Amino acid sequence: MNHPLIFINCLVGVFMAGIFCVGQMVVPPTVLYSLIVVLLFGSLLFLYIGEKYANYSILALFFFLGFLRSTHDLVIAPNDISNEIGHVAKVTGSVVDTPRIKILDEGKTSIRYVLEVTKVEVEHQKKSVNGKLVVNLTQKSELPIAVYGDQVAVIGEVQSLHGYNNPGLIDSVAMLKRQGITAKLKGVKNSAVVQVNEESNFRRTVDAIREKIRSSMENVMPKQDAAAVFAMLFGGYGGIKPELTAAFTATGIVHILSVSGSHIALLAGTMQKVGSLLRLSPLVTAVFVIVTVLIYAVFSGCVPPVVRSATMGIMTFVALALGREKDACIALAFVSLVMLAMSPQLIYDISFQLSFAATAGLLYLSPVLTKLLIRLPKYVAINMAITIAAQLSVLPFLAWYFNSVSLSALIANILVVPIIENMIIFGLFGVIIGVIFPIGQALLFVYCSLTIGLVYQLTSAVAAIPSGNLYVPSIGIWGGACYYIALAGVFILLQLRSDSLAQYWNTYKKELLGFSVILVFIVIAYQNHSEPVRMHFIDVGQGDAMLFTTPHGKNIVIDTGGVLSLLSDFDIGERVVVPYLKHYGVTKVDYLLLTHVHEDHAGGAAAIRRHLPVEHIIIGKENRNEYAKVFKTNLQDTASFAAAYTGEEFVVDGVRVQVLQALDAVKAGSGNEVSNVFKLTYGKHSFLITGDLDANGEKELVKNQANLKSTVLKVAHHGSKTSSTPEFIQTVDPQYAVISVGANNTFGHPNQKVVERLEEQQATVYRTDTCGAIVFASDGKTLTVDTFIK
Repeated sequence: MNHPLIFINCLVGVFMAGIFCVGQMVVPPTVLYSLIVVLLFGSLLFLYIGEKYANYSILALFFFLGFLRSTHDLVIAPNDISNEIGHVAKVTGSVVDTPRIKILDEGKTSIRYVLEVTKVEVEHQKKSVNGKLVVNLTQKSELPIAVYGDQVAVIGEVQSLHGYNNPGLIDSVAMLKRQGITAKLKGVKNSAVVQVNEESNFRRTVDAIREKIRSSMENVMPKQDAAAVFAMLFGGYGGIKPELTAAFTATGIVHILSVSGSHIALLAGTMQKVGSLLRLSPLVTAVFVIVTVLIYAVFSGCVPPVVRSATMGIMTFVALALGREKDACIALAFVSLVMLAMSPQLIYDISFQLSFAATAGLLYLSPVLTKLLIRLPKYVAINMAITIAAQLSVLPFLAWYFNSVSLSALIANILVVPIIENMIIFGLFGVIIGVIFPIGQALLFVYCSLTIGLVYQLTSAVAAIPSGNLYVPSIGIWGGACYYIALAGVFILLQLRSDSLAQYWNTYKKELLGFSVILVFIVIAYQNHSEPVRMHFIDVGQGDAMLFTTPHGKNIVIDTGGVLSLLSDFDIGERVVVPYLKHYGVTKVDYLLLTHVHEDHAGGAAAIRRHLPVEHIIIGKENRNEYAKVFKTNLQDTASFAAAYTGEEFVVDGVRVQVLQALDAVKAGSGNEVSNVFKLTYGKHSFLITGDLDANGEKELVKNQANLKSTVLKVAHHGSKTSSTPEFIQTVDPQYAVISVGANNTFGHPNQKVVERLEEQQATVYRTDTCGAIVFASDGKTLTVDTFIK
């Protein structure tokens, strides 16, 4: 091919396509190997005789090589620890990652280890295994804690990895599997036995140095400031003030809190200037930069995103330093191809997606945009070009994962990022001189602490700018492909001379105008068309959360999930429910209906109200102080919340919403027995939502002869044996039953007898722990169901 850059990018594209098609299509191994052999010899033959079809043969070969590599990558070894899932076992292995430690109350410590497993003992039978697993356990604070390289033996139940299976969310399970982690262990309290590894260990030495640096920071600045500065230097979010993270996220610079390509570029650029000041030769300067970046990658933990950023950064720097920008583009494609060959599932990794797309944007788009902004001051033009290029290149991924683009990112990159970069350089310099000049290190760290305060104030001010974030709907794989094709077309047009561009316009202006008119009509028709109603049962683990959308885009949210556990600061409303709503285009909640105030049903309400306007809130007849607590507001604010009452009814865009039962709380606080019962009806089909209603509440409903017969039943209390009596199920007579339940939950939900009762009533049972998000769609006559996990 005459254009090597185009050809190698095509190779990367077809290799990715091959990886993606695994699971989408089935190719028998014998056929796959035969195709690869035929294409390999065909490509060599075509190249030998100079046949033009050699390019197509090579592209086909790389497609099937990607398919083959991905197929092998997904195979689990016969002695992998994941084959012990469901067993209570004593697991022995070495710590292969820095433990995550959290000090709890009452002299307890929560620890998360990642172990490279060597032995497992099940029912007094020992056997050798391999693979990695995550161990979560709680122990007394005085018990020893292992460090990298130590051996740990712990007793617990080997469990499958499980995340929140909803569209648009980052797949945490796949992320762990890409690191070789295939299972987790829920350790028995105080059961860990630590055997210290006395041998010298490079990684342990690095961890000790990192902890010493963190301790030095904490000696001269507040802990939250130290956490933020340490994160900006070496990555990691632990201990950072949540408000700072939120402000960085809102302004599109949250990547600063983890080591990324921008850190590598900043370090490489600084070291290049140092090399120039020392009058080093270009070759020596390049070696100096590369060694510095490699050392920095080691001290940043050598986690996969850092390795990828460092590799791409080094390749790009070398090409740019040699004045070969086109070679930098080829290097990016080559490095990506090598990385995918080593770990094919990277195509699903958000870090890889964003770093690859952003780097491509900087290499391809940034120079063109800089020329367009030539009349602006050079500093402003370069920063604007870099920001716009990066945002345009990652837009489909931002739309899929976050549904927003930060318009304030441009201001933040011009005002805030230079201050942060200055702080990072001074902070790294402080780390280096700490060995010989501790007082100088302390002064530099104090400067960093003062700077982080200024950064927080500036970032908060920029984040507060009205309309600083623009909502972007998810466009999916094919929409993303069309977007990048269009972006490539614009890129080519921008590279054309103005007279060539005018010639193109004069030649095709009728076609372009016609296309624009058709596009406008399509947009108008789409805005006025009516959709089927949809009931979404969101996977929030051990809790309930539902979204009901009407034909013309009204949104009813019923229950909101809640916090993961008392030991975790993971907010399911913030991290699961709100992203789900945004993914499906929800920009306003017309009705928020809560069955009752328990955390697993109402704990995410505060996050929803914080991120989206909520028109009406309907709650249970319970203690208002409890609702103030879950909404994170004051008692006076809850006065605007309307308590449901039995017999209440209203219509939203043709959907009939009924309150079949709303009992008063027997005492202050709340209980499952007072769960509101809602019924939503559209055409021939209806959905009965029962919260955590118990058997007595069900009996009361049947006794009052409420209109219970429904197409879909949301099974009460996650399938607990205290609910779903035979009489109640027979009265409802559902075609479908949905159980919202967490995987590996400690309550034994759902109860097997409840499932059997539903099946005896000929109801098709769906569970969020096995199906992920469950979506019913109806035009009022027909009803279809789709699940995230097929």
